[in-house]
Amino acid sequence: MLILLSVFCGSVCADYISIKIYEQGDDVIVSHSGSLDISGFKGQGSYSESQVGSSGYDSMIDPRDGYICNASGISAGDTEGEINLETTVLFGFGSGALADSASGDYFNLEGSGENDLHFLPENVDQNDILTVNGSMTFQNKTLADFMMYKGTYPIDDDSNFADGEKIEITITPEPATLALLGLGGFVLRRRNA
Repeated sequence: MLILLSVFCGSVCADYISIKIYEQGDDVIVSHSGSLDISGFKGQGSYSESQVGSSGYDSMIDPRDGYICNASGISAGDTEGEINLETTVLFGFGSGALADSASGDYFNLEGSGENDLHFLPENVDQNDILTVNGSMTFQNKTLADFMMYKGTYPIDDDSNFADGEKIEITITPEPATLALLGLGGFVLRRRNA
């Protein structure tokens, strides 16, 4: 029983950062939450800290470059942590856009050859666990405006990740659309029964 529980928790209870991109009403929401053990990155020299330049960062998304940046909570001159990822993913082919609003923890996933994850060092505890939570809103936008690919995109093949850890991007249609699709399937199933 204990072995089964440890195998189950090894795959289900592992830490990871979830990035969810979805439509809500007339807006697109990009949220990030979760935790990640970065001790493997520190142990392999894939972690560094630096000061944010004088221009700072903008909260934005760029699917064709695999770029997601929630710049709330960080300013020019602040210290940021950075881990170098072996790979990232592209999740669309639309051009980028600035967020209309952003809140929560600073989180900057850079793709397109950079393959870095930036965050505030104070979001890492004494056990090297990074914990983040935040969201951005893009008003009067749809997933089609960003030409995003709906689906789930894991970044999980980095040798510095602890077992079962990953960063995962999930792009879904508006929850109400999913509910209508489910209801339609239910009605068709009852009709055929």
